[in-house]
Order: sequence, then C-alpha cells, then structure tokens
Amino acid sequence: MNSHYPCASTTCSRTRNEAGASACGASRGCSGTCGLGGGTGRGVGNYQGCVKVSAKQPMRPLTLCRERLDRIRRVLERCGGTATMRDLWRSHTIYDWEVEQAAELGWLTITTRKPRVGRPSRVVGFCGGDNAKFPAPRWSIESEISIRHWWFALRSVTETVKHGTRAFGFGLPGNVSAYVNTYHPRSRNGAHASTSRLLKRRDVRAAGQWFYAEACHELPPREPMPSTAGGIRARLRELGSWRAAHC
Repeated sequence: MNSHYPCASTTCSRTRNEAGASACGASRGCSGTCGLGGGTGRGVGNYQGCVKVSAKQPMRPLTLCRERLDRIRRVLERCGGTATMRDLWRSHTIYDWEVEQAAELGWLTITTRKPRVGRPSRVVGFCGGDNAKFPAPRWSIESEISIRHWWFALRSVTETVKHGTRAFGFGLPGNVSAYVNTYHPRSRNGAHASTSRLLKRRDVRAAGQWFYAEACHELPPREPMPSTAGGIRARLRELGSWRAAHC
C-alpha cells in the first residue's frame, strides 16, 4: 500500500497538534503533563488536577463499498481485463487499499510482474467467482466521527468536568466555550444556538459519553476509541456501561 490513499493520519496530525495546543491550558500555566501542549496526544487537563482524557484521534478505517467495486470492474473491462495498480491510481484514481480489499473478498487477483530491467509491477485482474463476497453498499456504511466533532466533544467534556481545562472560554458555559475554541465563530450569540444543535447529533453524543467514561475511569486502560457512533455504543454496551443508552 503506497502513500496515495486518503488517510486521516497525515492530514489530521497537524490539525490535532494545533487544536491540542489551544485545548491545553499551556498559556495559563499548564505543566505539560496533560500532553496536549506538546502535541503528544496523551490527555487533557490543567496543572492542578489533570483530567486524564485521551486526546488521540483514532485511525479512520478505509472500507470498500459495493459502488466502488463496481467501478473497479468497469475500469478493468475498459482496460482489457488487466491493469497495473500504478495505472489504476494515476489514470482512474483507484486506490491500492480498494484493490487489496477487493482481492481479499475474492473479486480480483494481484500478481507481481518482474521485468528484466526496471521495477516490478503489480498487475490486477478481475476474477469474480462464485465464492466472492459482496462488500456492503455505501448507504449502510456508517460515517466516522469528523475531526471537528471529535474535538468539540473532547473539549465539551474537559471544560465541564471537575478539574477540567477552561483555556479561552471564561464567562461562557463549558459547552459554548468548547464550540468557540473549536469553530471560532464570528458571533458568540450564534455560538449558543450552534452548540445546542451540535449536542443533538448522534456522533457528538456518543463521543462525549466515551470521553466522560474515560474521565471517570470507567474504561480499561488504553482502551482504543471506536471511530463511529455505533461502534462506541456497541463497545460501551460490551463493557456494561450505562452510558451506552445515552449515545
């Protein structure tokens, strides 16, 4: 798998570090133990009583849908049945992870061709058989929690729980302060209405319940956070947490 696929680890690492610097109370005397001031993504808190809440955005999984598989099939038919993975990316914007997942489902074959001169090529061929499995359709794949919704949920927890951080939102309720620090609205009057709408979102509620459970030490140590609201609710239910009913 090469570096041409859209992954959140590269594009969002800078955003996480910059937002972490504003979420942490470093300018107010934070000792750096919370980890966000240095961009390490270890937790959020102030210098008096650190509230340990994980500030590491989970890696977003890349899932092949049925519509993308049908597009790969049509492209290979136009190319005569086979094409290199390099050509699929350069000419048709078909990513390597899509081809590899389609091969795991039994729809494609990937063979390595080694010429006498030059670098080897990975040739993709369509071989849909009876044992091939169909991927889920696009409408049934749940969207991951966006980076801004994730940061708003994190800040809304760390700015409302006891010993939390109030970096730049003095004079505002904790949730509104979290919205201001995340979205930087032009009008603070409109921030109250926007905060109310955001708190009604399913993914924001689920992420907030996860961060509340982590702040109250209700989760196992180093428990990875699911990237979807349904995954969070299912994991909280497996752990026997009452917060699953509020996601």
